[in-house]
Amino acid sequence: MEILIAALLAIAVAVPGCRYETKKHRIVFVLDDSASMSASDGESSARDRAVKEIISILEKYSPFEVSFIVSGENARFAAGGLSDIAEVGKVLNLWSPSKTSHDANPAINLAFQIGGENSSVCFITDQNPLFGDDGSPLIRDGLVWHGFGRPLANRAFTSASRKSQIGSSTETVFAEIANYSDSESPREISLQASQGEKILFKEKIKTSKTGAGISAAKLSVEIPSNREAPLTLAILDDDALSLDNSVLLLSEIRPPVRVAVRIPGAAENEKLLRKYVDRALRALGSEVLVVEEDASLEINLQEAAQIRKSALESSDAWFLSFAPGEKAKAIFYGPYICDKSNPLLEDIYLEGVRWAIVDSAADGAAPSLISYRNVPLLYEPVSTGDSRCFFMNYAILDSNFHKTASWPVFFYKLIKERAKSLPGFHRRNYRLGEKAALKLAEGGFKPRIFWSSSLADKNSLEIPFSTDEKNFVHFAPEYPGVCKVKISSGAKESEMAAFNFLSHDESDLRKLSSSVYGREEFASMEAELWREQSWIFILLAMLLAFCRALLIKKEEGLSWV
Repeated sequence: MEILIAALLAIAVAVPGCRYETKKHRIVFVLDDSASMSASDGESSARDRAVKEIISILEKYSPFEVSFIVSGENARFAAGGLSDIAEVGKVLNLWSPSKTSHDANPAINLAFQIGGENSSVCFITDQNPLFGDDGSPLIRDGLVWHGFGRPLANRAFTSASRKSQIGSSTETVFAEIANYSDSESPREISLQASQGEKILFKEKIKTSKTGAGISAAKLSVEIPSNREAPLTLAILDDDALSLDNSVLLLSEIRPPVRVAVRIPGAAENEKLLRKYVDRALRALGSEVLVVEEDASLEINLQEAAQIRKSALESSDAWFLSFAPGEKAKAIFYGPYICDKSNPLLEDIYLEGVRWAIVDSAADGAAPSLISYRNVPLLYEPVSTGDSRCFFMNYAILDSNFHKTASWPVFFYKLIKERAKSLPGFHRRNYRLGEKAALKLAEGGFKPRIFWSSSLADKNSLEIPFSTDEKNFVHFAPEYPGVCKVKISSGAKESEMAAFNFLSHDESDLRKLSSSVYGREEFASMEAELWREQSWIFILLAMLLAFCRALLIKKEEGLSWV
């Protein structure tokens, strides 16, 4: 009997079990990660109501095997193979919707791939699906659409910028705040601007109706220039969604493009050309720094055939060359062919322009930006590496393009495009969902990009990026916050970029609704489970031990007392 008891205890320690088959309901939930899911009516948000419903569904279909997909531009697999309510609760506690409006179809497609052909997918959102002409919802077979939204009033930043000029003692701050409400009340929005602990201003801004049927307020104010300090604009009024009530603005100031103008100015046409080139550059203000050497952009008089040699001698300078000569070979009055897909020609209008050419021997193989019939007037003869050259066949004495508003616009576009190719950020303030671009300096530097929810947040997350053939780094965080760039040559931070929640579609909460579409029949799967049976052997061992005690008592005449 003692040997039998010991054997039973040994088997119990080995945790024996038995195999049996059961049916489990396979459910894949797609969680809408849009910020509107976090909007609250003061008691609960769509996200809160959705969590309760998910738990209720799982209790109804227990036993279950559940997976979770989080929507976004890049759908994310959050968890899979869960069969315990407590584990499900841990996953849902980590769900904090805060993205801008996005297409949920990639996440739904991923859910069907994970669940298999016969799986059912439940989409958790706060809006209705699209409807066909017959009034039926446009959702795919096997999808259950759960909407948990409620129409809410909301105030939100929809646009914000911060501009500064080199040498100026002030900066200009612009902001647009929308009041998404079916009523005009309230007609004022409380706004505060601060830099660190210093409050620059706090005031109430009146709203007015816009063409979209909502009321909005616009702010344009000058503040003391402090380009190194970030600026925070905040709406002080409480509303349904706090995520769009604050923006962080970094100074957009950039080093000016270094321009060398090499037009001698001896002949009449050279004097006039130099005059109008200088006038256009002065109109750009701090965007341009006129230099003699080490220029990023060189404007000169040069034969078209000589441009190739100049481009090959310089590794990264840009050139704008005008055809030398005084006498016009031909005069044109249009119509002109403009390549509007080129950024240099945006907002360039040539109606009524008289254009005379000097050089009739144009490079026919070069892509034309502006042409008259088959005669190139502005073209790009050669590009080598980072260097680009533009040739303008223009006789200024017999033309009038330099007297139109498009003349300074052309130079502005040229300076802007050149600035984009210089090392550093193109911009420092972005809408969430936009892709930021950072040009790396030559030398094989490798960046690391860290995202944090705010400047005060010490917990940072390293985010991925891509690099193109022109040495540009592209990245786009999924949530609002600050991205700091560190270069591999040292731990020093090079630059920062701010990503703000400025989304008209997501901030307008009046369209939210509750709904259920689709058949809630989740697919089941056969599963082999192991049930622990060690308690049986422990119970038998205890029973044998008790029987042994009775036998000893009977044989030896022992008393229990």
